Amino acid sequence: MIFEKVSGRECDSPRLQSKKLQIKKLEKKLKFYRQIQSPSLRLISEKGENLGVVSKEVAFDLAREKGLDLIIITSNTDPPVVKIGDYGKYLYREQKKASKQRKSQKFSKVKNIRISLRIAQHDILNKTNQAIKFLNKGFRVRLEIVLRGREKRLQTEAREKISSMIFNIEKEVSLQQDSEIKKNPRGLEVIIRKK
Repeated sequence: MIFEKVSGRECDSPRLQSKKLQIKKLEKKLKFYRQIQSPSLRLISEKGENLGVVSKEVAFDLAREKGLDLIIITSNTDPPVVKIGDYGKYLYREQKKASKQRKSQKFSKVKNIRISLRIAQHDILNKTNQAIKFLNKGFRVRLEIVLRGREKRLQTEAREKISSMIFNIEKEVSLQQDSEIKKNPRGLEVIIRKK
């Protein structure tokens, strides 16, 4: 194990701690062969060949002869499907598969574009172009209009301003609104994204 000295005492490095957590999560998901309850099992060899339905003891003996482990693939079926293989390698492959899935997931962040009621027409064009850039990159965009003081009475004008901005954006990009224009403590907001 890798240890770092921190002020005279030993502790795991943060990187090692996160690896340990990942391994623990995977081990909870994967059942080891000692936890097999069913008397008969559908056995798959380390090469992927189906060896048929065998008893639990025969499957353990085959795994011991080859110096490998029994890994439960699916426990929902009757009999459960197990595979002969190296548990460490299987755990490693599952860990790599999980990290690959995490990397391939696309988290759509929300980008904020804030305008005021007194914004000039040219500034609206700049904000519209910025929103189009964000939408084309795959982000969701929150259009927010801030109302201060007496401006809070002018919510209809604020709705019209946001609606016109959405209309200008729709000329360039096909949009989908996550929600209607809604009131928040600072003013009005709406979240849009590309279809």
